[in-house]
Amino acid sequence: MTPLVFLLWTARAHAGILPVLLLLTWLDPRELAGANLWWKPVKFFTSVAIYLFTVRYLLRFVPGKTAKWIGYGIGLSMIGENVAIVWQAGRGVRSHFNDASAFDALVFAGMGILIMVNTVLLTWLFIWHCRNRIATGAGERWGIRWGLLATLVSSAIGGLMIANQGHTIGAPDGGAGLPLLNWSTRAGDLRIAHFIGLHGIQLLPLLGYLTDRAGTARAWLLVAVAALAYLLLTGLVMLQALGGKPLVA
Repeated sequence: MTPLVFLLWTARAHAGILPVLLLLTWLDPRELAGANLWWKPVKFFTSVAIYLFTVRYLLRFVPGKTAKWIGYGIGLSMIGENVAIVWQAGRGVRSHFNDASAFDALVFAGMGILIMVNTVLLTWLFIWHCRNRIATGAGERWGIRWGLLATLVSSAIGGLMIANQGHTIGAPDGGAGLPLLNWSTRAGDLRIAHFIGLHGIQLLPLLGYLTDRAGTARAWLLVAVAALAYLLLTGLVMLQALGGKPLVA
């Protein structure tokens, strides 16, 4: 099986499991930190499915063993991450920042290793795209590079959450939050900047593709300006969270 096929079926499997997880939010009324236990798996499976489809697209330019290592590595790390999240949800406990028992701490440490593997492989993909001129328009080519960079910045914000042993600044995790997303409305929440940065890998290449299709002169420059604004927005939202202030009160 090629890495592109593997990523395709892994992404489809994540999407196929989503209806089951949504059904569980209705069948299982248990809550954790002010939200239904199964909303977190729903959010992660949705995000990872989109991420895997995106990585598959970016890998179609990459040859040979490099594509195999990156494709299989990212796919397997995401499978492991989401298996742990579903397992802990079924047990009625947190998957992240949980050291309530030796087993919970081991699960979280394992998830940390998987995310580190994913980040290293994504960095490899970023370097490859920076060093190679792929057969696309300049806008899309630079959109891919900037998008990967934005997602790597988001990974660093994830590191801040690990260092803080939680995503909320100025209050314990949980409590009042936005519907579905559950971002805190009473304190700073690093998940917001993390979310914005993560989706740069989709939004910036898409912007580059659209500028190429529109025949925009110096499309790479327009993409660069948009990317810098996007990174600035991510940074400002992160600083607001670090200051303990909610994005929406």
